[in-house]
Formats: sequence, C-alpha cells, structure tokens
Amino acid sequence: MKNSYLVIGLFTLILLSCNLSSPTTNDPANDEGVKTQTPSTQDDQVGASDDSIPPVISNVTSSEDTIYYEAQDCGPTEVIIYAHVTDNSIASVDLQYNFNGLGAGAESGWKTKKMDISQSGTSYYAVVLDAYLEGQVMGGNDGTLEYQVTAMDQAGNFSALPSDTSLSVSIIACQQQQGPNNSGDNDNPTAVPPTAVPAGNNNNGGGDPSTSYPEPEFTVVNVSSDNVEPGSSVYLEWEAKNATCGVTLNGDPVSNPGDYFYTIPSNAENGSHTHHLVAKGGDCNNPISNDATIPIYVNVPPTATPEPLVYSGFSYPGTGDTVDLDKQGGADAIYNFITYSNYGLTSANGTAFQVWGNSIPSFDACKTTINNGSGSSINFSDGNKYYCFGTGAGHYGYIEYHGFDGDPEVNAGAVNISYYSISSP
Repeated sequence: MKNSYLVIGLFTLILLSCNLSSPTTNDPANDEGVKTQTPSTQDDQVGASDDSIPPVISNVTSSEDTIYYEAQDCGPTEVIIYAHVTDNSIASVDLQYNFNGLGAGAESGWKTKKMDISQSGTSYYAVVLDAYLEGQVMGGNDGTLEYQVTAMDQAGNFSALPSDTSLSVSIIACQQQQGPNNSGDNDNPTAVPPTAVPAGNNNNGGGDPSTSYPEPEFTVVNVSSDNVEPGSSVYLEWEAKNATCGVTLNGDPVSNPGDYFYTIPSNAENGSHTHHLVAKGGDCNNPISNDATIPIYVNVPPTATPEPLVYSGFSYPGTGDTVDLDKQGGADAIYNFITYSNYGLTSANGTAFQVWGNSIPSFDACKTTINNGSGSSINFSDGNKYYCFGTGAGHYGYIEYHGFDGDPEVNAGAVNISYYSISSP
C-alpha cells in the first residue's frame, strides 16, 4: 500500500511540473518567413534600469540604387547601408534584409547582419551586402533587396526604421547572351549589362582593366559660409554616391553622408583655407577617385585707429608759475621772467622744447623735431611765435606766444600763451 501512495504522489508532481511550464506560442509573422525581432521587456530582465526610451534611428541610406549578381561586369555588386543611431547604451544595431523576386513573388526569407560604427567618434553605422555572393538565391530573376535597420539598447528597448515597411534596392541578374556565329554554334557568350555604364567610367585607372565601375560622385557639398571672420563657426556637409571604398575629408576617413562642424580660431589671419573631400569607388585595391574642394576665406576686419584727441589751453603765467601743457594734471614747465631779454619756460618732469618759427607746426612735425634734438628751455624774447614740446608723459604739441599780459612790471612779467597737444604719444 505504501508503494501505491508513492506512485500516486510522483504522478501528481509530474502533472504540476507540466502545468508550471511556459506555454509555446506560434509567431504568425515567422510562419510567413518575415524577419521579426522582439526585445525583452524590463520585467524580463533582472536588475534592468529605468530606461524606457528606445534608440533613435535616422538617415537610413544606401550607397547604390541598383546592384547586380551572377556576373561582375554589369555594375556594382555591393551596396553599403548606412544608418545614424543614437542612444545612451546601444547594445546592437542590425540590418534585416530579404531578397524578393525569386519567381511568383517568392522571398528568400529575412536574414540579420550586424552593423558596425563606420567612423570612430560618430553615430553612423554601416554594413556591406554583396549580391555577387548572396544574390544567387534569386535564381536568375530580377527583383529587390528589401532591408530595415533595427537597434536595441542595454535596457532592452527596441526600435526599427522603417517601422512598418522596408526600404529596397533593385537587384538585377547580369545576363549572359549567346552571340550568333557562322557555324551556328552558340559557344561564344557575350556579357550584356541591362544598363550602360556612363561614359568616362570605363575603369578610369582603378581596379581590373576588364571591369567597368560607376564613378563615385558627390551629390551634396554644402558649407554654411565661405567668407568668415575669426571666431565664426563653419558647418560642412556632404554626400557621395558610388563611393564604395569610402570618403575622406582632408585625408581622414569620414562617414557618408556626413558633416563637420568647427570654429575658426580667434587669432586666424587673412587667407584661404581649403578643405578636400575625396570619394573612392570601384576596386578598393586600386580605387577610382573623385574629389571636391571647399574653400573658406577668412577675413580679419581692420582695426580702426582712433583719431587722437587734441588738448588745448590758455595761460597767463607770472614768474614762478607752472603750466600743464598736456592736460594730464601735472606741471610740465615753469615760467620765469628775469629781464626783458630773458624770459620764458624751463622744463619740469622731463619736458623737452625746440624752437619752431613763425608758422603753425603739425603734431607730427613737432614730434620729429623733438626726437631729432631738443633743449630744456625756451626764451620768448628770441622773436619766434611757435615752439614745439614733448612732455615726460610722451605727448607732443606746440606753444603759441602772444606777448606780455599787460604791463610786465605790474604783472610780474606775465605772458599770454596758448598750447596744443595730442592724446596719443
């Protein structure tokens, strides 16, 4: 009897274990062969963060509109898919793709391929698809390569672009056409590409001489301003097609499409600064190149030279009085009356004097005269009217002598003078 109870207990435990197992569900999307990706939720993850914002995907583009398979002489067989993806904690960025057009609307089934950062320090991701290697599944039919970019962050937030459809690139079989000959045999195949290679793209010095490649070409080259001043900001942007081997800016690899933002140094000098963009395509071991130049002209605005201020004054000094010739608040000269034939100014605080004559001098002329030789005093009895001076503070000017101020015996030999100086040395 004890053994019977033991058997019943084990049977009951097995039933409970089966009921606790997670149910299996069918994904109708996968039944149809459509690639889907369901991120885990934060409730499913132990210790997941509070992040609920999915990665932001934008600028999903392709390097080609049409690619070929089965042969390599009709045009490009590779396409680069680019996407701009941003998030604080990106876990993965993938390309979901499917070959559509196998016949009677059949599809190959969706596949996943990891996308990598296309340039260090940017948010652009890229991946290369080779139709020559993977397109054979089309079975000689023309069709489309459908694709979609998906991204997931560390918190399990998921996003896709496009979210409810897909983008596409045309994929065409590079057909071999049998050429007729006199014997009636069809043993001499001739490659007939479905579209002609544009003139000038016949290898152009790059890659296998027997292969024609489409020439890389810049479709967008913009600059915010090509005439700037120091301290201004400059924004460049570009996009190239058929650039299967990449794009460089001033010799450094950059994303395609891409942009560059920088500030002109505040100490930059007048002149032209040229940026060089190079797009490379074809055989990457010996690529075809096409370049574009972006000249930036830096114009330093001229520094305005302020007009010097002119200081002027009048004085009626008597013997022993001081005179402030440059209006700087200090004594620049001392007036002394000794006799009618000996009266004038002597230097104070480093002022220098020089006789000019009877015509009005310019400030520059007085500066030159003082610097060429000067004295420490002037005598108004010498018959001249104008005298140059340079003060100890570095200001130059001239004095005009008008004569005695009234009776010199009554006014202690006082004289009437006017003087002019400039503010700049």
